Amino acid sequence: MKGKYLFVYGTLMKGMNAYELLAGTGARFVAEASIQGRLYDVGDYPAVVKVNEADASVAGELFVATDATMAAVDEYERYRPEDARSLFVREVTTASRKDNGEVVDAWAYFYNQSQRGRLSPAKRIKSGNYRLAKAN
Repeated sequence: MKGKYLFVYGTLMKGMNAYELLAGTGARFVAEASIQGRLYDVGDYPAVVKVNEADASVAGELFVATDATMAAVDEYERYRPEDARSLFVREVTTASRKDNGEVVDAWAYFYNQSQRGRLSPAKRIKSGNYRLAKAN
């Protein structure tokens, strides 16, 4: 999987509490970016729900990820591909780079739709920006 993109939108972003996990695996920051989705604050972390709405955008960061990065982030996100009850699912989505507008395919972690009931007390972050929401 060498050289694939990873989009992060919450605690794994630069300056956030879990960023060192990425840095320690050789992941390389590329650019600020965005994906389509709705962002929710579920307490200690955010979650993105996939939607097909043009005005639903989530801000985050794009990294070049190594196999070690993906394994560490899978563990951190409690993603287990063989478990339908996994809290998050990892899927390829399109990410738009903020610096040059380039659209690239990137791995991202989405809230598992089959676990949707867990989002009921969650608050939607209408700005789509977790860093901004946490600063306020």
